[in-house]
Amino acid sequence: MASFLQQYSTLILIGIGLIAMFWFSSRSRQKMAAQQEERRKTLAEKLVPGAWVHTAVGFWGRFVDEDGDVIVLETSDGTEMYWDRQMIREVGVEPPFATDEDEELDEAESDTPILGMNDPETSTGASENK
Repeated sequence: MASFLQQYSTLILIGIGLIAMFWFSSRSRQKMAAQQEERRKTLAEKLVPGAWVHTAVGFWGRFVDEDGDVIVLETSDGTEMYWDRQMIREVGVEPPFATDEDEELDEAESDTPILGMNDPETSTGASENK
């Protein structure tokens, strides 16, 4: 028995190492599959019409419709584009550019008179003509 262990000890250690590698590899594949399934579920929950979508290539658009693995995204000017589902990276995250609320605030600020120039009744030219 001792001569058997001396003769094949290297092969036994290599075999034990291979079995351990296969076991750890299968566990990591199971964890990765579970993470992908969880990502798919959260993507399906968040993917509602009108939600902002960020693709892998940096495109931002609003979700319109889906048909299997094809997703329809709308640009800011209303053009609809077809994308593969695998290209979607984030859903429901606001894009980095200005929103409509910011534009409304800017318009409200521009309506305020500046030094009486926007109000014809208070300008000096209108009072001289009367």
